[in-house]
Amino acid sequence: MDFSTVDAIKANGFEGFLSIQNLSEKKCRQIPETQGVYMVLCLEQERPQFIHPGTGGFYKNKNPNVATAILQKNWVDNSVVLYIGKAGGTKCKTSLKKRIQTYLKFGRGKKVAHQGGRFIWQLEGAENLLFCWKTTTIDAQEVEQSLIDSFVEQYNQMPFANHRR
Repeated sequence: MDFSTVDAIKANGFEGFLSIQNLSEKKCRQIPETQGVYMVLCLEQERPQFIHPGTGGFYKNKNPNVATAILQKNWVDNSVVLYIGKAGGTKCKTSLKKRIQTYLKFGRGKKVAHQGGRFIWQLEGAENLLFCWKTTTIDAQEVEQSLIDSFVEQYNQMPFANHRR
């Protein structure tokens, strides 16, 4: 899969492409209540400004912030994809809608369980990032892993906000 353009991602069956601001205002009503995978995208061509501290919540009193040097090191040039996540599957029964809602709450500083992808909350203008998603009938964890593997094959590193394979 090509992770460099929105058109390539759309061609792979992803839909939505809505800003964090839009999703927050509409309470994620546009997102299906089924299992699937989702991605956070940044359409800006230039490297973003990193902020410290960010807006992420302190779930279980764990500081979600990292040094800006770590953010700079993890940035992936020439990719619009910042994070690849999943909802549902054999180990977890949450829906895309619920998982993305939790992610957005975490970004507003709430103490909720969504440490994955936390680097995006240290980007200036994070509210303008886009979410897209794809429902799946096969295990969402398998689909997520396949997407991450494909990303690593293309860029020789993980997506910016993914921390583990």
